[in-house]
Amino acid sequence: MRPLRLTMTALGPYKHKETIDFSRMEHHRLFVISGNTGAGKTTIFDAICYALYDTASGEDRYETRMLRSHFADDQTPTTVEFDFAIGSSSYRVVRQLAYRKGSNKNETPPTAELYEISGGQAVPCVDRFTIKDINTKLQQIIGLTKDQFSQIVMLPQGEFRKLLTSDTENKEEILRRIFRTELYQKVEDRFKQQVRENKEAADRLRTELEFTVRQMSVSLPIREESALTLTLQQDKQNIVQLLQALEAEISYYTSVVEQAAANKAALEQQVQQDTEAYHKAAALNERFADLVNKQKSLEHLEGRQADIERDKQRLGMAEKAAALEPYEEQSLRAGEQLLVLTSKLKHKAAEVESAALALQDAEQKLHAEQARDGERKAAEQALQRLQDMEPIVRSLHERHASIVQLEAEEKAAAAKLAGTDAAWAQAAAEKQQLAGQIKVLDHAVDTLPEKLTRLNELRDHAGKMKDMLRLRLQLEECFKLQQEGQAKLASELAQHDRLEALWIEGQAGLLAEHLHDGKPCPVCGSTEHPDKAQPESAIPTRAQLDAAKKQLHAAREEYSKAEAQVAAANAGLSDKQADLTQIGVYFDNINEAYQQLVGEGKSLKEETDALGKQAEQLKQLKVALESIQIRSDQLSNDKHVITDQLGKITLDRSLKQAALVRDLEPIEHELRSYPSLRAKLQEQSKQVEAMMAVWKQAQERHSQLQMKWAQEQATRVQMELQLQEAAQHCEVMTSRFGLELAKSGFDNEAAYQAAKLSESSRSMMKEQLQQFQTAMSSLLQAISDLEQELSGKERADLELLFERLAALKQQLEQAAALYQDARTCMQTAGSLKLTVEQTSGKLIEAERSYGEVVDIYQVLKGDNSLRISFERYILIEFFEQILHAANLRLHSLSNGQFELMRSERVEKHNKASGLGLDVFDSYTGQNRDVKTLSGGEKFNASLCLALGMTDVIQANQGGILIEMMFIDEGFGTLDEESLNKAIETLIDLQRMGRMIGVISHVAEIKASFPAILEVTKSREGYSRVELILK
Repeated sequence: MRPLRLTMTALGPYKHKETIDFSRMEHHRLFVISGNTGAGKTTIFDAICYALYDTASGEDRYETRMLRSHFADDQTPTTVEFDFAIGSSSYRVVRQLAYRKGSNKNETPPTAELYEISGGQAVPCVDRFTIKDINTKLQQIIGLTKDQFSQIVMLPQGEFRKLLTSDTENKEEILRRIFRTELYQKVEDRFKQQVRENKEAADRLRTELEFTVRQMSVSLPIREESALTLTLQQDKQNIVQLLQALEAEISYYTSVVEQAAANKAALEQQVQQDTEAYHKAAALNERFADLVNKQKSLEHLEGRQADIERDKQRLGMAEKAAALEPYEEQSLRAGEQLLVLTSKLKHKAAEVESAALALQDAEQKLHAEQARDGERKAAEQALQRLQDMEPIVRSLHERHASIVQLEAEEKAAAAKLAGTDAAWAQAAAEKQQLAGQIKVLDHAVDTLPEKLTRLNELRDHAGKMKDMLRLRLQLEECFKLQQEGQAKLASELAQHDRLEALWIEGQAGLLAEHLHDGKPCPVCGSTEHPDKAQPESAIPTRAQLDAAKKQLHAAREEYSKAEAQVAAANAGLSDKQADLTQIGVYFDNINEAYQQLVGEGKSLKEETDALGKQAEQLKQLKVALESIQIRSDQLSNDKHVITDQLGKITLDRSLKQAALVRDLEPIEHELRSYPSLRAKLQEQSKQVEAMMAVWKQAQERHSQLQMKWAQEQATRVQMELQLQEAAQHCEVMTSRFGLELAKSGFDNEAAYQAAKLSESSRSMMKEQLQQFQTAMSSLLQAISDLEQELSGKERADLELLFERLAALKQQLEQAAALYQDARTCMQTAGSLKLTVEQTSGKLIEAERSYGEVVDIYQVLKGDNSLRISFERYILIEFFEQILHAANLRLHSLSNGQFELMRSERVEKHNKASGLGLDVFDSYTGQNRDVKTLSGGEKFNASLCLALGMTDVIQANQGGILIEMMFIDEGFGTLDEESLNKAIETLIDLQRMGRMIGVISHVAEIKASFPAILEVTKSREGYSRVELILK
């Protein structure tokens, strides 16, 4: 890559646009950048690096916003335009820095553009001009990363000698970025993670296996001289012996289960037979009790026989009365109808008389209205005249209203103009005040980002320390829980063993109670029992023993959980301690360091809070200033608009007012007002409508009353005929009801009323009589059946049968408990054997996997006497190539005195080694550290290293052509001879086709180089640059 043209605007000390045309140098490819300190020599390197990589050339200027010129005004953006060539292709990159324009709230975002110059035309190199796409494309074009560019093309001030004098770790970091060997470090980290995970898995499985072995002595009863007991008593248990012992336990408990199951089945059969006999006897006794109860019920029903007979007679009379109810109802309905018609006829006669009087009054009013016909015609003519005038007056009224509105608009516009003038003056005063406040706050909040960064660092460190303190307290608590769990486990184990021993001894005593001479023992089969076991006085129940086992299991789980928590807390504490060591805090002084850090953090938090409030206030003030500026501009525009509007309104109002006065003269004075005319028109209209309504109402009322009188007269005649028919019907119905009473046997109507019952009462009485008869028949039949069934039978002795059944059930429970215990032990032994087999298999596989991963990890991390990792071994090969290329030039520069050599020594404090650097001094014949070289010697060695690295990178990354090198300072440390040799080396590089640029204050270099970029400072403080060719 070679530069063609560089244009800088508002960059660093350069206020205006400055252009450097490198193409003017032609064959003068060696130039020096000269100027006073602070004039802006390094800024030229920054501009090239910013254009290519979006960052400055040195690490101390990592923030690109620092590149903006303080001399530039708000309207001038900071831009860099750089034309360069690679081979036969030419490119142009243009970048603009983000900056805040004036009092704007937000920054103007950064921009970037990239073109390929082909045939004089600029062709975009990317689809979209985004900074990310352009950065990626530029790196593809150049073929170098920013780190590689800074080491072999542009050697920044203060960073020139890093590769020469740094230790192995720093060199490794530099070479890793240049040769991109991060993948090896990631592989090493991945294997480190696998080693930790596999070790944790193996430790966890080993702990599980040990816990399972300890659980055997608790979960299974101790049998003296058994293979399992003998194996567990050994100091160390062999997995094969454990599995064989568990298999023997399974065989033993299998035989016990089979024997106990047979005994349990025999007892279950006997219990079932006795239970059936007991239930049959209980059913027989219930039948005897049922017979006695039914006999008592029969006696009770026979005592109610007299009442039942009376109810039968009462029901018969009520049925006869119910048959006469329709006749009674017809007689009553006819009488009620006669009374209703009589009342209606009297009311109708009154209505006929009232209708005749109203008709007479309507005829008189109709004659009076006929006499007012002339008055009605005069009122209609007056109304027509007013209606003809209404459109003319309405038009004049609307014109007057328009004039009134214009007068109001004229006054409002004048008032608005005065208010706008006052508001504009107030806005100008507020703008001046806010500008002063913003200037003060801008200066105050400059330090806020730096303080916030420091505060975040303090918070991160405090969080790590706090986690360390918390983990230490957690570890102490876990130790305490572990000790408590261990004590509780021992106590529960002793309690369980004591209860289990008592229960087993008690079972033998209970079994002995049922042994009789001559009868076989259900356990051993012997018929002789010379020394039977005596029952214990206090035998624990099966429930108590199960509860003890549950408590023992819970205690064991709590202890195991506490052990796991202690292990986890220890692991977490180790990790946190390693993190704190990296920031210089150690376990012994963590409390003191934490308190100091908290104090510093609180103080810094108060400062940042105060600055944050000022920054927020500044933001609000800038927003307010922008708002006031907008409001001021708007008020100024409003003034001009309102003035124009006021003139137009005044002219329009004057013309309309003169025309209105002229058109009002022909109209009567009292009718010129449109509201007065409307009121007069409405009044006259109402008068006409009222007169016509009265006339029409009189006609309609006379017609309606005449028709109503005729209808009422016809209705009265019809009602008189209906009354005569109703009287005859009532007399017929009353006679018929009397005849039916006599036929039914009632002496009079009072006897009939006394015998009446409601239908529901009669139904209820019938149902009661039927129920009584049914109950009597059912009882007689049931008593007969029971007496026949129980003939020749007696009641059974249930108490004796129950005692015998209870004794058998107790024996069954004991046999079932023995069977269940043996079965549980058999299943437990099987489960333990399966757990041991599975866990031991997993442990063998985990240990094998752990061994394989550890071997690979030790190779990768450099677990050897030289402390060289696999990645460093790769970098050493690159480093050797760099040293070989560098020594070819250093031999000439040092007159054959020095040769750079990789050091094999292990560095101090057991740090990583392998990339240390010594220098062989041929004058003394000894190696010594490069740090012992003088300043000029270090410069020569660093220059040779940079050139050697250039050769190696070009050789390893095909297609990359490095045609330039920029060096910032360093020549001032050389003596005259060394300076001449350095210049000769640079001239040789220039002859090979490279463009060499050097920043230097050395006069000899300025005199010997064919081209000079002269940077000068003006009296105002900003700089200018000029290319001088000799």
